[in-house]
Amino acid sequence: ALFSTWLAPEMPRPGCVWSHVLLIELPDLAELRDLGALRSLFVRVAAPKELDGFSKPLHYQSAPERPLRLPPNSEPLAVTLIEALYTEANRPVVLAETDARANEELIFSLWSQQWPRLRRNFVFSTGSFADRGRNGPAFDLQVTPMANLGAWPRSGKHLIIDAQTKSQEVEPWMREVLNDLSAPNYRGLRSFMSEYGVDLISPRGSFIRLVHAFQQTRHIAPTNWKQPLRNIAQ
Repeated sequence: ALFSTWLAPEMPRPGCVWSHVLLIELPDLAELRDLGALRSLFVRVAAPKELDGFSKPLHYQSAPERPLRLPPNSEPLAVTLIEALYTEANRPVVLAETDARANEELIFSLWSQQWPRLRRNFVFSTGSFADRGRNGPAFDLQVTPMANLGAWPRSGKHLIIDAQTKSQEVEPWMREVLNDLSAPNYRGLRSFMSEYGVDLISPRGSFIRLVHAFQQTRHIAPTNWKQPLRNIAQ
């Protein structure tokens, strides 16, 4: 389920919203190259009488596809999000941002990069005023207004970062991921992860290890096979 929500000030009760929910079959979710393009299907209702139009299934054809690339000037935040999501795989990540829409394209690019099992287990929100996962499964990533950070518990459960946070060093595995975001699958990383990530029990926690295995078996000529074999065993 992928949904978009709008404020509904025209409704009589304060705080009302409209949400349009797309229900996507898992095989289709696996096949889509650009998940961000699904946003073009969202329609905001202008009045309750228009709801009849939502009883019919939508037809979506992914071609012609948008050119996929890392959004301009987004590499510093991309490094920060990649590091937070995959080195702290057991913690929900909260990104504090002054403009939630500013990084929406980047987040959908990160989601599109994931292999099918990780895609369907990755729970995120680009607009949370409080923890949406407090009464259910934890969200992997939530974006919240900078001014609303006080609503988040400081228990250490969440990894809270802001758009100005800069990682000190871009490690080789991160550079591989960034290159793939800029030119999807040009070295074969996405195909590799889709093939070998199928049966991983902890997909988010296995992301870095898959990238390491890809680098060491596809693009690094080993002088000693012991370490690559250990990494693959892990």
